[in-house]
Amino acid sequence: MKRRQSDRGIGERPFRAIIAAAALTACTPPLYIPQQAEAPARKQEQSAQEAKKPEPAAVEKPTAMPEKAAEVAEKYKHEESVLEKITMIHYELNQYNSETGVKVEDMEGKPPRTAKEAMEKGGDCTDLAGIVVPILQKMEIPGGVLIVRFEGAPENTLHMVPYANFENNEIIIDLQARYLGDTANGKYEVVYRLDYEQAEYIYFAEYGDYYKQKNEYSKAIQYYENALKIFDGDAYVHYNIAVLYEKSDKTEKASGHYKKAAEIDPKYKKQEARGSYNEELRKAYAAYESGNWEECATHFRNALQIAEESGKKWKKGDKELLSESIQVCENNHKKTN
Repeated sequence: MKRRQSDRGIGERPFRAIIAAAALTACTPPLYIPQQAEAPARKQEQSAQEAKKPEPAAVEKPTAMPEKAAEVAEKYKHEESVLEKITMIHYELNQYNSETGVKVEDMEGKPPRTAKEAMEKGGDCTDLAGIVVPILQKMEIPGGVLIVRFEGAPENTLHMVPYANFENNEIIIDLQARYLGDTANGKYEVVYRLDYEQAEYIYFAEYGDYYKQKNEYSKAIQYYENALKIFDGDAYVHYNIAVLYEKSDKTEKASGHYKKAAEIDPKYKKQEARGSYNEELRKAYAAYESGNWEECATHFRNALQIAEESGKKWKKGDKELLSESIQVCENNHKKTN
């Protein structure tokens, strides 16, 4: 599975930093003053341009049965036990079978592939899982799909594998592993457990990631929404779509998805409590106006953290000014307490 990348939204209307005349040790902090909102005509022009963008083309069902997969299902459907059936599925299709096995390819930065595309061109774990799932369904073998994190792997680097139920055991069918029951990288913890139908959500979620990385936010939102219609339990998807709704000034929708992400995974609670970059700057400025130096420093710190997490491209001197603002607010807090 491609490494998942989350970020925190930076508002579309940037703030310009204006340095106050006082020095760093004075009680008046450098101020972040928002530019005026864009003129209605400009917004209408952008909306018209957005409307002209083509919608994502309708795609075939991601796990539609490839011809070769159908041949495997037909060939081994009469095996006596589930274990024999899945053994032969893995034998025929795993990457170590030089004659009939699939090709494994690093799909980082590329759009996901349907089962048919993966059968022809190869793919990563999610693409290859899409090949196995319809075979298991065709052969009426009970099971599902696991989203796992390998021991020692980065937090957002996950792996997807189908499994079959056999005598109260879940037997992994990982086409990247040499042997049935093994996974590509050893020990793992289960992050999500899905049924066969829910497995398709990852295809749409990865397309959301793909368009998000290309800054095509309307397409990314559409694919994320499609993913959530299939499986609503992925905190990462809720968080990313919240970021994009926030960037699109749809704050109510963004708030709902931030809350859902935090409900599913506590690690998102900190992000839920923060506002966007622009919101934190507004709060910092309001705290400055009222002389609440502790809140002023907190909101400036939040803004700096959000900017760094999202890879904000700073204008010359802005990051330094924001850091100075934090220090000045902290100094004033110390002087008044």
